[in-house]
Amino acid sequence: RSLRGRMAEACPELGRHIVCPLEFKPVTCGNGCDYDNGCFAQSVGFNLRNDCGVKTCPSAGIEEEAECYENLDFSPLICKGCIYDNDCFAKAAGFSSVLEECEPARL
Repeated sequence: RSLRGRMAEACPELGRHIVCPLEFKPVTCGNGCDYDNGCFAQSVGFNLRNDCGVKTCPSAGIEEEAECYENLDFSPLICKGCIYDNDCFAKAAGFSSVLEECEPARL
């Protein structure tokens, strides 16, 4: 799957010749279509103002995150369109099955 977005079956697919910045500012459009940024969403026909919103990602509490800072491994993961520094932060945010719910981020 592409880093550009996670798309449900009903979501418009990205074309091959899209020119958008490679910045990760995720948006959710329509009925749960996730894109890395507004440019990708606009390229498939979504109106950012009317059809999209900023994607919010689950995060861990302070105590859970404190344990993760002991592990300085930077192996970023994308879990349901959200990026985490490593599997510890992803698990602390509620992704219990990291191998099934996440994939390595290609930064």
